Amino acid sequence: MERLILRVLRRRNAQIGLAIVMVFVLIGALGPYISAYSNPYSPSQFYAAGPDALPSWMSVFPGYSHLNPNIILPSSQVFQTFKTPEALGYWKVGVDPSSRVSLSVGYARGVGPADVAAEATGAYLLTNTGNGSEVLSVSGNSTNPVYVYLTHTFYYGYSPPPLFYSQVAVKPVLPPGVGFAVMLLVNTSKGVYYTSLAANAAGETALESLPSAGSSYAAYFASTFSQPLVNDSWNLVSGVTNSANDMPLAFFNRSVPITTVPQTIFSQKGYYSVGELLVFFPNGDFHASLYQSDFKFQIFGRVYGVLGTDADGGDVWSEFVSGTRTALAIGFGSAAIALGVGVILGLIAGFFAGLVDSVLVFAFDFLLLLPGLILLIDLDTVFTVAHVVTSKALLIILLLGFLGWAVPGRTVRSQVLSLRRRTYVEAAKTMGGGNFYILRNHVLKHTTGTIVALITYLVPGLVVADTGLDFLGLGIDRYPTWGNILAKLINEVTPSNGYLWWITMPIGLSIILISIAFYLIGTAIQEEYSRLG
Repeated sequence: MERLILRVLRRRNAQIGLAIVMVFVLIGALGPYISAYSNPYSPSQFYAAGPDALPSWMSVFPGYSHLNPNIILPSSQVFQTFKTPEALGYWKVGVDPSSRVSLSVGYARGVGPADVAAEATGAYLLTNTGNGSEVLSVSGNSTNPVYVYLTHTFYYGYSPPPLFYSQVAVKPVLPPGVGFAVMLLVNTSKGVYYTSLAANAAGETALESLPSAGSSYAAYFASTFSQPLVNDSWNLVSGVTNSANDMPLAFFNRSVPITTVPQTIFSQKGYYSVGELLVFFPNGDFHASLYQSDFKFQIFGRVYGVLGTDADGGDVWSEFVSGTRTALAIGFGSAAIALGVGVILGLIAGFFAGLVDSVLVFAFDFLLLLPGLILLIDLDTVFTVAHVVTSKALLIILLLGFLGWAVPGRTVRSQVLSLRRRTYVEAAKTMGGGNFYILRNHVLKHTTGTIVALITYLVPGLVVADTGLDFLGLGIDRYPTWGNILAKLINEVTPSNGYLWWITMPIGLSIILISIAFYLIGTAIQEEYSRLG
């Protein structure tokens, strides 16, 4: 056996096949370390970038260099969550001089968000429960609104993005009767665009009483999606451009459709400022504090990662890695069962012959005559409805394994029929060797090459069967497998999106490469086994 293995490993076709298989095995094994998301089909992991974003490496080509990557401000999560005092310097803080109040900015090391309710879901959502926050203290004597702003300026040099998101977690500590509102904004050369708005009850009342826009604010706050900020508690203020209810720009200006908000804001290359406007409505002498963290703005990319994104903005590379791990696990697992059952039955049928052989050959032929896919679908449906196995992956492994033993069984039987008449087998019988002793030490030993070769032919077929089952919606659900990835694209591929080639091609090429790799390995084993006689 060792001699066979060494001879096989010297063959170029076996080396190429093993290299390809090892690449896929490493991708599956290292999945948690080389992919950013464990299950991109979970809504909490949607929108790693814009929908149907191209792979990042496409931007090196002139025709795609204008597409924007993900732009996150601040880029460091340490700064977003105020884990360090240096994060305070990222934002330019100021107060309207006409307000005649004092403003101080500090760092609260022991205060941070807790129990923040998140209305939005997706990979872009930042939820921080640790300590660390910025604290703004405003004091003075006034009955006029007090305006405080925080801004950061950056250069945007791409075509308009597909989506935009902003958020901040705030904890206002206000004296009784003081109104407060927070507005997240983008300041452009064409004006200021508000991307999120929230206020406490007194702040809502104050905004609704404004002569110019009071009725619009009243309609905004009357909607079910907007809840007043709670004093001395953490509140999440957020806005995303694919939801009109969370985007004041689209709500207040109906001439701007929600689908064009990102294009309206980032309509041209140039300098932009992102930040927030804090409005206090005092009623005389007051002192108010505001703690804030989880402060970020995200411009979703049109290019992202190794393999881009799907229609939900899910990371396709993470989907591919998860699908590879599942495909190999099911392929090898079901092949082990099919081979184990087939080898045992093939050995028994070929060695004992007679009635036992006739019965097992009938079983082999009967199973081969059945329409495999239809039988697989029927059994999968029955066992799934009956909840026989809680794990769908395990159920598929068992079904593919127990429906796939006919081919290895017949192959092993054919070889054993010739081996049972060999001189060394007859000699072992003459010397009193038992049947199972002869099978184990003489017959099985000389079928090893065939058995190993069978593995190389079984695994690709079972991987394709599993992919087909998932593609039909009868396999693993709510998890990225190769079949599920392809099935998700049925109603999405169009000429305008290039038929989503960055999603379809890796799956198709992977199936082809795995099939070729195992074929090369199997051919090398068979050829060397034949040479050794």
